[in-house]
Order: sequence, then structure tokens, then C-alpha cells
Amino acid sequence: MSHKSGTSYYVTDKDCETAFAQCKSCEFIADNKNYRSIVESTYLTVRDTDDINATCGRLTDAVRNHLNQYYPVVDWNQYTHILSIYTGMLRWVNMLAHVCEYIDRTHKMGEAKKMLAWASARLTAFEAGSDFVQRFIDEFSIQCDGHREEVVRMYAIAILVGLIGHELGHACLGHIGTPEQNSVSRNNERCADMFASSVAQSIGNGYAGAIGAVVLDVSFVWLSGKHSEYITNGSARENKFMSHPVSVDRVKAFIESFNTMLVTSPVTAKMLMKLMKAG
Repeated sequence: MSHKSGTSYYVTDKDCETAFAQCKSCEFIADNKNYRSIVESTYLTVRDTDDINATCGRLTDAVRNHLNQYYPVVDWNQYTHILSIYTGMLRWVNMLAHVCEYIDRTHKMGEAKKMLAWASARLTAFEAGSDFVQRFIDEFSIQCDGHREEVVRMYAIAILVGLIGHELGHACLGHIGTPEQNSVSRNNERCADMFASSVAQSIGNGYAGAIGAVVLDVSFVWLSGKHSEYITNGSARENKFMSHPVSVDRVKAFIESFNTMLVTSPVTAKMLMKLMKAG
């Protein structure tokens, strides 16, 4: 499922646990009694599925019975929420971490666009298998060892912090459940984005948190809807039938929330904006 080869770093379940621990101990959550209580009563699971997804929901009897098959020794009485990251998402995070490292090292945004386009065009239900990241690495001749491997790991955990922070935001802000109106759902997603931004900026890992969280959000512009439309136009139009906002405006707002951190980063907000534009 997740492993480490001689040529590349691969995201593991342990990385998810590290990112979750960073979220729980960050000042933004630790200083808020209500947030802290909700996060401490949330259990993190990694589900073996190719879905590029993550969810956070209440621990119902049905969910508990299902999880007992995989986590039989867990005392579920101390948990009220379940945060699940799918292994397909771990592969996507792995790929994005290599893109982050490449941008940081080379500042070649055009090549980074090609990387995202390559992944977006090939990421289907049939091609999200365990060899996806290796094929990506082979395609772009990315060799990872020594210091660079540690940099990729740093970005992988930073991306996971953004991802986990977003899902924790839904729980802490009371978004559990499906809103009747899509407009409410889209607003909830934006609020969870800002929650994730606050989490990432208070974990103290410097600009990695900003770049990791922003690139994660940028990637969903590429992944949402028809791939060719996003790759060609670099934007998406929301409509009343969408439960999630996927427009460039959402990503711009997310990037702007990180502007202070990005000032000292070798990867500027302006450079990240270029990822969303045709060229």
C-alpha cells in the first residue's frame, strides 16, 4: 500500500499520524477549548481504497461496527468523530510532495504545470493503483535520496496537515452531515479551507505548511470536473448543482490567507498563482 523504494520517498500511515499530531498540538486548536475537545475525541483511520478523498463524520453504531473489523482493540467510547484518509489520497499526496520539492528546488512553474496535468489526465478509477506515483516519478526522472528525500517528506506531512486540518475544520465548525442546499455546502468548504489555513500557519514548520496546503488546494482545480477544461482554461465555473467550490477564486482566497508566510518563502504566492493559469 505505502512503501519506500531505493529511488523515491512514499507517504505512509505514520506520516498521517505525524500530521494529525501536529494538528492536535498547534496553537490554533490547543488554545480553543471547544476545538481541542472535538479534535481529541476524533480518531484517525487510513482506509484501503483508491478514492482520492478524505472525510470526517460522527461515530455512529454502523461506522463503529464497520471499523471493529479493522481496529478491534480500539476503545471507541472515547471517540465521537472518525477522520478517514483514503490510500488513493496518500498516493496523490505523495505525488504532490514531489511537485512541491521540484518547485522549491527549480522554480520551474511551467514544468510543475506539466506534472499536475500529467497526473490529472491519468488519474482515473483504473489508474489510481499503487504504481501511480512510481510511474509519475519515472516519467519526470525524479530521483530522491538523502536530503531531497527529507524535503519531500517535509512537504508530504505539510500537505497532510492541510488535508487533515480541513477535515477537522468540518468537525470543529459543526459541519457534520449533508446540507440540504449546495450553496451551504460550498460555504462550509470555504470555511474549512480557512480553518486548515489557520492550523497550517500555527504548527511552526515554516513555509512548508503554506506551500503544502496551497498546492493541495491548487491540485483540486486540476482534479475537479472535466480535466481538459481545467488544463486548457486554468479555471472552473461553479454552478448551483455543485456541493464543493472548485473555482480559482476559492484557491486564490486560500493562497491569500497564506501571504504572510509566503513572503519569506522561496515559492511566492505569485508563482503559485501561475499554476492556475494557462501557459
